[in-house]
Amino acid sequence: MGTKRMRIRAAELVSPEGQSGSASARTWAESATWCSLVTALPGPPPAGAGRVRPRRRPLPRVLATLGFVVASPLLLVAAIEGWDGPALSAKARRARKEAREAAERRAAAARQQGLYQTFDGDWDGAAGQTLLSWYAQAPDGERLIVPTDEELVLLAAPSRVWFTGRARRLRIVARVPYRTARPDIPRDANQRLPRFRLSFPDGTWLTLLADDDNDQVERFFRTCRSIARRTPAG
Repeated sequence: MGTKRMRIRAAELVSPEGQSGSASARTWAESATWCSLVTALPGPPPAGAGRVRPRRRPLPRVLATLGFVVASPLLLVAAIEGWDGPALSAKARRARKEAREAAERRAAAARQQGLYQTFDGDWDGAAGQTLLSWYAQAPDGERLIVPTDEELVLLAAPSRVWFTGRARRLRIVARVPYRTARPDIPRDANQRLPRFRLSFPDGTWLTLLADDDNDQVERFFRTCRSIARRTPAG
């Protein structure tokens, strides 16, 4: 979803100069990344919470099913013939093993930090209330999060039942001043572990998954770390 057209539209929306888009707004949009909740909202949410699940879009599932049906005969032939890919050298096998072990260590560290949890668990806290409004603001789980000088701006391009949202449908769904929530980027966060938190003054937090090009995720993390250094905690 990280298209140039989306970022141009985001610059227009966050710009104080409106449609023209200021230079600062373009810079902010260049640091934006698409993100989503790390998991579905844990249940049960409070009674009367409203929408707590994303909109279902049947078309991607239909296409994925068709693709699997088309590929199944090829997979079956490969299994019958015992093909397991080109032979790897000892050095390549060792490198693959080391990469796998490093990924497992990163995942274990992230779990210890709670980065696989959606939020701290307090529905009455600021993070819990933010989650309860997530799908009321837009029916999809994805947000384009733009770090500006004073606040995080969350945008969404509401989908239709069959199709994902387009740039012209992008709109602001929330403005989060840094005095009410701050991006908390873990030390080990990068394109291989693209998880981060929004931390609130009452001690509550929610975890988001950056879902964009690797370079874009890194740019977003750098910007947010810079924000944390120059912005006092609320």
